Order: sequence, then C-alpha cells, then structure tokens
Amino acid sequence: METGPAHFKSEAKLAKSRTICHAFTDQETLPCFRKYRFRSIDWLRWFANDPVISLFSDDLPTHVGFTMKTALFVLCALSLALTSLRAANDPALWRSADDARVQAMISGDASKLAETFSDELLYVHSNGKPDTKASFTEALVSGKSKYNSITYEQREFREVAPGLVLMNGRCRLNLGKAAPFTEAHLSFLAAYRLEKGVWRFLAWQSCKLPEPEAAKKP
Repeated sequence: METGPAHFKSEAKLAKSRTICHAFTDQETLPCFRKYRFRSIDWLRWFANDPVISLFSDDLPTHVGFTMKTALFVLCALSLALTSLRAANDPALWRSADDARVQAMISGDASKLAETFSDELLYVHSNGKPDTKASFTEALVSGKSKYNSITYEQREFREVAPGLVLMNGRCRLNLGKAAPFTEAHLSFLAAYRLEKGVWRFLAWQSCKLPEPEAAKKP
C-alpha cells in the first residue's frame, strides 16, 4: 500500500516531511481544514537537502509541490510587492502629489494637469458647479479659471482603504486674471487614488467659510 505521493521514495522521506509540517485540526470551528506551521530550523534543513518541498496530509487528496527556484521567486515577488505597498502608503507621497496638483492648477499646464488629475476626476466648486477632468482642464488651460495662489491653513490625510486617501482641511484661494482679484476662504474634502503606482487627484468638494466679524468697538 502506498503511504504518500510518488516522489516520496521511502518512509524516511515521508517521516521527514511530517517533521517539517506540523498539522493540527480545530474540530469545533474548522472540521474540514488543516492549518500548518513550520519550525525555522526544519524548513532550512529541508531546503538544504531536498530540491522539492512537499506538504502532505492524510486528509487532503493531493499535495502541493514546488521547486526551490520557484520558492525563491515567490519570496522575491512578495518582498517587492510589500516594499511597493509600504512606499505607496508614505504620507510624504500624498503631500507631494497634492503639491504637484496645486502647482499644475496654478500654472495651467495641460501636461502637468493630465499627470495629476485622475481620468474620473469630479471637482465640485464652492458654488456647487461640477467639473470633470476634461472640462476643468479646459478651463484652467484657457484661463477661464485662473488660480493665482492656493494657501493651506490646514491639510490632513488619512488612508480609508488600500489605494484611497482622503484629504480635508481649510485653504485660501486667490483667483482672477487681473485686479480686483477674488479671495475665497474654503473648507474642503478631497480624495486621491493610487492609479498604476501614481497618486492622482480624484475628487474635490468645498464650501465657503464665513469671515470672522470685525472686532466690536468698545
């Protein structure tokens, strides 16, 4: 009677695999599954002595095997993915993306706007007028909308889901082609989304804040 997969040439090999793979079953919550944990020293010994890793269980009809090269490739890929994820979640990148967006809007440069704006941008002005990427870009490039300065009084970021960041705060805008310029004091909520490794401006909604009353004369 066979005691394991065909590539186990002896009872010693089978015993060795069982030494590495310590299986236990939770009969109350997971009656149909097994969980595995590995001792580091046994894992290293197995890699040093055998080119094929096999996980074998009496409860499973098949085994999972892969070569050392495949294992090393998977480990490298996971390492790179985790490094990219940590880098993408760096708040400094969020601030940098927003700074680039502000400069693009002030400059009215079409190429910079295309780089920073998401294709699905929804920009809702403080008067309630909505703009898409196409309409807002056209207004900025043509000069119909002219932003001279955008100054933050408060700017905070928080990641609400993988690849999605909200930004909220208060800012002052200076708008117009010539004097007298329009000043706006706004509270805003914006969103950035990670698109193909780049944080892009996805949404904006703002409202005007009332200016503080002048100090009363005694």
